[in-house]
Amino acid sequence: MRYFRPYLCSLLLCLTGLAQADTSPFLQWFAQQYPEYLAQGQADFGWRIYAPAAGWQELPAELPVQPLAVLMQGLDDTGKVWMNLAPVLTADGFAVLELRYPNDQAIHFSAEYLKQNLLELQSRGATEFALVTHSMGGLIARDLLTAPDLAYLALSRSGQAPRCQRLIMVAPPNHGSQLAHLRLASEIREHAYKVWTGQGTLLGPFLDGQGQAGKDLLPGSPFLKLLNQRRLPPELPVTIIAGLLNDDAPQLGDGAVSLEATKLAEVSDFHVFTASHLFLIRNISPESNRVPPAVPLIRTLLQPLRPTTP
Repeated sequence: MRYFRPYLCSLLLCLTGLAQADTSPFLQWFAQQYPEYLAQGQADFGWRIYAPAAGWQELPAELPVQPLAVLMQGLDDTGKVWMNLAPVLTADGFAVLELRYPNDQAIHFSAEYLKQNLLELQSRGATEFALVTHSMGGLIARDLLTAPDLAYLALSRSGQAPRCQRLIMVAPPNHGSQLAHLRLASEIREHAYKVWTGQGTLLGPFLDGQGQAGKDLLPGSPFLKLLNQRRLPPELPVTIIAGLLNDDAPQLGDGAVSLEATKLAEVSDFHVFTASHLFLIRNISPESNRVPPAVPLIRTLLQPLRPTTP
C-alpha cells in the first residue's frame, strides 16, 4: 500500500479541485454505478463514542448511563483535534461523543445536521448534554441554538430535544477568519491525511460539501452577519477560550483567528492562553507529555456536570 500512497494523494489533489464545483450530477451518477462505495464513504459521518484504549468507536445501540459531552470539530479537521481532551473527559465520567459531519457544506446545513442527530440521541434516552467545540464548530453550535428555522431552543425547553447544559467554544471564528481564503489547502490536507492513514476514501472531497463553509467563514459573510445579529439563550453558561501567539500582535491571534474575532459582547467568560489555533486544544503527537492549555480549564468548567459517586 505504501508504494501507491503518493499516487493516491496526487489523484486526491485532482479530485479535491473538482470537488469545488457542483458535484451533485457526479454523485448521482456515482450512486447509480457504485452504491456500495458511496455508502462506504458516507459511513464516516455520524456519531462516534470514545473508548479508552480503543479510541473512537461506533455508538452502541444503548447510550451509556452517564452525562454526555458532545464534541464538535471545525473545518477540515483530520480527526486528531480531540486526542487529548476525549481521554480525560472519559476518565472524568462522561460519555464522550463526537459528531462527524460533511464539514465543507454550508454551516447552517451542519447546524441542521447536528439538530437531527441530537434528536436521534433524544429517541435513545438522552435528555441533556455539554457541548465543546473547536473553531468552526462554535459557529455550528451558535447557529443551532439561535436559528429561527431550526427552533432547537424551543424544542429543548419543551423537552422535545436534549438540553444543552453548557457551551464551551475553543478558538471560535465568531467574526470570521482571513485564512478562509486559503481553505482549499486545508481541504487537501484533510483528505490527503485521511487517505494516507486509511481513514478516508478518494470520494471524501465530494461527500463533505462544495466549499460553502469556507465562504461562510469569510469576515463579513452573509452567514456571519445574520448569526451575529442573534443572541445566545441567557440561561446557557457560555465560555470562549482563545489563543494568542504574541501579546504585541493580537491581530494575529492564534495564527488562524484574530483575538478580536473570537469575542462576543454577550460572553463575559473569556479566557486567553499563549497557544496556536490547534495546539490550544491538542498536542502534535500522542506521545507528548505537554498538557494543552485549554484542557484543564474545560475539565474545571465541566466539573459540576460530572457524575456523583456514592
